[in-house]
Amino acid sequence: MIKRLPPPPYIILSSICCFLIRICKLDVLTFFTNKVLGYSCCKLYLIGLLVLISHCVDGQTQQACIQLNTISKYVNDGRIDTKAKDLFFYTSPEMRGYMDGEEAVTGKGYLSYLMGGYYFLHLEISVGVANAAESYGQISKRSELLITFLNGKTAKLRSASSVKPVFDEDQLRFIYKVLYPISGSQIQRLMNEEVDTIRILWSTGVEAYEVYYVDFFRNHFSCIKSVLND
Repeated sequence: MIKRLPPPPYIILSSICCFLIRICKLDVLTFFTNKVLGYSCCKLYLIGLLVLISHCVDGQTQQACIQLNTISKYVNDGRIDTKAKDLFFYTSPEMRGYMDGEEAVTGKGYLSYLMGGYYFLHLEISVGVANAAESYGQISKRSELLITFLNGKTAKLRSASSVKPVFDEDQLRFIYKVLYPISGSQIQRLMNEEVDTIRILWSTGVEAYEVYYVDFFRNHFSCIKSVLND
């Protein structure tokens, strides 16, 4: 059985709901003696449960698409963007004790469609290591992104340009924003497969990350197709 770590928000919401369930169970006997307390307790539980369900549905099955009227260097027409979603997070065992509960590397992504049939993967990688520029370096132009699927097959994307880290003062992390064009021969495979890992070629070496959103490409392509078919 393939197991995936759920995103941190799901864990938090699940814990809240479990806590509310315990409260309701404790106060069932007081429901008739103190109806205000009983109703309030169950109302809090139902609200928490609905929030959890809606968050999970939004994260895994529904995907908002934004249609933009913009001019790019590729086409003089609009484009469609999907909503960015978390893809992976990773901290090596030797770094775990220094991260204060945070992940050393996180990645989120979304797809863009430019009218005329051009697809792109936008990948934002966040590195919470002080010496990120030395440890990870940069992502060179045409650097390889190797996507491995659950069935063992692979697909390769190459970065459109060189990317150096930019320090985000709000997050106190180094950010890499990488653009990967998706060719026609890769689209069908990405649409039909579930992702297992993503391997990134840094200028200092290679690192692979387990993807917990296995339906990322399938759902994002479906989102774009739904807008195009309207």
